Amino acid sequence: MQIDHPDWLFGTLCAMHSSVTFDEFEKLLIKESHRNIDRGSKSVEMHLYMLTTLKLVDAREEGGVRKYLRTPLGSRLCSSRTDPSREDDYRKCLRSVLMLSNTTGPFFRRFLSIIDRRLKERNPISLLEIKRLFKGETARTLYSLGKEAGLIAERNGLLILQPTRHDDIKDFQKFRQEVEKAYEAFVEREIAGTHLRTIYVEISKVRDIVLSVFGLTELKDSEKFDEMLRKLLDSEEGRNIHVYGAAPQWLPERKSPAFEETVFRYKDKIYVFMSIS
Repeated sequence: MQIDHPDWLFGTLCAMHSSVTFDEFEKLLIKESHRNIDRGSKSVEMHLYMLTTLKLVDAREEGGVRKYLRTPLGSRLCSSRTDPSREDDYRKCLRSVLMLSNTTGPFFRRFLSIIDRRLKERNPISLLEIKRLFKGETARTLYSLGKEAGLIAERNGLLILQPTRHDDIKDFQKFRQEVEKAYEAFVEREIAGTHLRTIYVEISKVRDIVLSVFGLTELKDSEKFDEMLRKLLDSEEGRNIHVYGAAPQWLPERKSPAFEETVFRYKDKIYVFMSIS
């Protein structure tokens, strides 16, 4: 992966106000890059791959044509990115997206651990040095997105870690509100499109958005969400929230790392979808 300019990546994402074809995405990216990216460049596929990998863009078939649509998680990121007064919210959201992704998360954890170890040894590492530890152009992507998310900074050519903060997910009322907002974002997207109204939303997708709002980046934070959702379901305020299972063939293999990310465990049963009445 190679992303040198986060502003091109996220500028294109935030310019996707409706579903677009690959060619339309390419035009948006060329415009955001100020024509530094040419038509037919492999960089177009790379940027689209990154956005879909981070769950910021979905692919779907519309009238037999493959189109790409910004997800509610992507819209949440853009709502804070385009508001200068919410820079901290934007960085919290982006940190969560990068660190909790199955694809980018492991790379970032290794990247940050190397920087941290060298700092503790009183021997900060340079970008040039760290490039030798990652294949291809991966280090450049980690560097550019890490700076964008406020995870790292560069001082005199050396990499340092930036202090980060997150909100307390134990705030029950805020948690409930964010769960409802996340759910409604998916419902509104389906109403605005060509599909029938959807009342069943994957719990894992709601989880992704809520964790990003709170700025949580640790893998164990997913369990914090699940604990709070169980508490909500058991409370008077959660009476209008309903959870549902899924057919076995719909789920990943139980041995797959994606299985636990996909499911929600509640009262000794496995659930996948939710609705709010």
